[in-house]
Amino acid sequence: MSEQIITKEGYEKLEKEFNHLKNVKRPEIAERIER
Repeated sequence: MSEQIITKEGYEKLEKEFNHLKNVKRPEIAERIER
């Protein structure tokens, strides 16, 4: 696997998107599946 270099800003953007998907979108999808 090759090493990827990422800027601090790029990392923060990815982390923000990941947290949004994990904490907002994932529960929404789980709720739709439960119905």
